[in-house]
Amino acid sequence: MVCDAFARHHLFAEARRHLAYALRGRPYEPGRDERIVQAVVDDLARPPARPDAAGG
Repeated sequence: MVCDAFARHHLFAEARRHLAYALRGRPYEPGRDERIVQAVVDDLARPPARPDAAGG
């Protein structure tokens, strides 16, 4: 879907922007931005936690 592709592209751009800011020109391992994006996508795809039946 086009929207999903755009969202993933946007996440990559934000991950790269964050790394550029956080590392301030220092080298970083290739693929780090892909791992950041995959972690975000995995978190978003996970169903929300349901409260337990005991109400605790």
